[in-house]
Amino acid sequence: MKDGCASKEVRAPRTIELPVLKNSNKPEIAHSRVSVWRAGVLIALTLLMAAHFIQWRATGSTVSPIEPSEAMYTLQRGAVNAGFIFFTLAILATLIFGRFVCGWGCHIVALQDLCAWLLKKVGLKPRPFRSRLLIYVPLIVALYMFVWPTVVRFFAKPASEPLIPQFTNHIVTTNFWETFPPFWVAVPFLFVCGFMTVYFLGQKGFCTYACPYGGFFGVADKFAPGRIRVTDACNECGHCTAVCTSNVIVHAEVKKYGMVVDPGCMKCMDCVSVCPTDALYFGFGKPPFLSGGNASVNEHASSLPTAVVSNVRDARVEGTLPNGRVSARNADIASGSKSASLTWPEEVFCAGVYFLSFMAVWDVYQLVPMLMALGVATVTTYVAWRTLRLFRSTDLTFYKYVLKSGGVLRPAGYAFLAFAIVWIGATAHSGWIRYHESAGNRAFESLKIPDELALARPNPARWLSASDRENIAEGKRRFGLSLNYGLFTNEYAGPKLAWFEYLSGDTQKAIDILDEAVDHQHGQDKALSLYYRGAMLNRLGRYEEALASLNEGLDERPDLAAAREEMGESLWKLGRVEEAIAAWRDAASQNSQLVLANYMLAGALASQGRVDEAVSFERIAEQATPADPLFHWMVGMRLQNVGMNEIAEKHFQTAIRMNPEFRRAR
Repeated sequence: MKDGCASKEVRAPRTIELPVLKNSNKPEIAHSRVSVWRAGVLIALTLLMAAHFIQWRATGSTVSPIEPSEAMYTLQRGAVNAGFIFFTLAILATLIFGRFVCGWGCHIVALQDLCAWLLKKVGLKPRPFRSRLLIYVPLIVALYMFVWPTVVRFFAKPASEPLIPQFTNHIVTTNFWETFPPFWVAVPFLFVCGFMTVYFLGQKGFCTYACPYGGFFGVADKFAPGRIRVTDACNECGHCTAVCTSNVIVHAEVKKYGMVVDPGCMKCMDCVSVCPTDALYFGFGKPPFLSGGNASVNEHASSLPTAVVSNVRDARVEGTLPNGRVSARNADIASGSKSASLTWPEEVFCAGVYFLSFMAVWDVYQLVPMLMALGVATVTTYVAWRTLRLFRSTDLTFYKYVLKSGGVLRPAGYAFLAFAIVWIGATAHSGWIRYHESAGNRAFESLKIPDELALARPNPARWLSASDRENIAEGKRRFGLSLNYGLFTNEYAGPKLAWFEYLSGDTQKAIDILDEAVDHQHGQDKALSLYYRGAMLNRLGRYEEALASLNEGLDERPDLAAAREEMGESLWKLGRVEEAIAAWRDAASQNSQLVLANYMLAGALASQGRVDEAVSFERIAEQATPADPLFHWMVGMRLQNVGMNEIAEKHFQTAIRMNPEFRRAR
């Protein structure tokens, strides 16, 4: 007592783990005999993938990637590759045998199974996350990837073009890794789509809420006569559901339909293997859509024997609530109901979070591939939903950790909240960067000034329209923000920012930006940056530096004819006449439509007294020259740059005849 008042100490409620008595009469759940074989198949698949990569690195060419995503290039470009053939055969096989390709032939499934196994080794059993809206994401993304481009092409293509381009053979390729992210992106991709999706959303979390190929396989599975079926020997023990790694409520489905109808079933055969009465088998018969089993068991509340509830609960329920009661959701699973984890308002909230987080991460820094963005979106959605529950619930657990008890956050709750802030904050930051990158790209794509005209003089500002000036200012601002505040370097944004700076008249700053950009680039992208750098150096009269840059670009891409054209200008200004002529010849032979290369070759040969050859190349150039006064003016300026004033004057006069306004520019 103090001053007549009782002081009260507020204590957090205690959680007491209640003992669970084992039922000695209950049969033990057998270990799946098939799981070892399936693990062996998936390991062999992984080793074959590694051998495929090693063979390409050793020989320089190999069979194109056996990835379903490669089928996009067949539909959009007519490029028939190994991925298209595999995906077609896999869908046809699914229409007959059901969705077994995922369970027995997918490296992401192998990774998820490995991660689930490792988590269980440390005492953490992944709990399935169930949503009624997000389940449609894989099919929506699959339609976007494989169907939508063809629909757009149908309405946008010229009437003379076919809907599907002419098929070409791309079974063998030298650019095996061209469509894949770099290794330092691939590793986080595997971590997110493997470990994190399993940890937060359950053993097949990525398959259920992210995999677009699974979207097609799930639809095809509904028509398949091959399914897990049941005989009269079933005693409803629940062992099948207890061992299922695809989150299927097997015992309820076979009781109601006589077979498993859930399209999430990947035919792993674990349920068949552990059935103590051999009541389950894989067999053929009517597919679900002909037998009234079009949907999986979502609200089936059958009255099952106590053994079913006990077996499923022991194998699938990770623990009890702090007060010792089994959660309602896990009780539903045990009794045969596949209940959702979310209320309908939460479903709408999660759908919005999923879409926004996916758009925030997809292609940010032009690095994150679609599948990784989908994996990040699933994790972000779960973390955001769980954080919402953390504030709204009185008691909340996550695995064996108590996040909140009696309305009081526990240490594990603070740790989860800290992780949520970092994860959601990083996703939001990616969205901010992505927004500025997209705005910068739109400004870049909206530029009207042709590259050839811009590169005719070191300061192309006089040729800029009002809209070009606005786009340049916008692009510089957007790319500047994304590059200054980004966590990683966007190797594609740098060259675009350099082009904006060049058009603004700051050629040296553009060159400096390209110097930094090429350190992060490779292949074709690096070659193009080195070409533009060399062209800018030529405009500044720094021909030795330009020649070195152009040579480096040609080392990356020897077929870059425009770089040889610029190289000819560098050599010509350095007095290396025969080498310049040879460079222009090479450029013209690689691409006969290079007007400048042919005109410069004509001028160079004429200066050497080789008039007949000069006339021949000039005629070739004239045939490819468009009837555009601006183009003639550009050709005249480029020829004037290398001192070929006589032929340059012809083009100036032609431009003036076509448009007298050019007389003022003269």
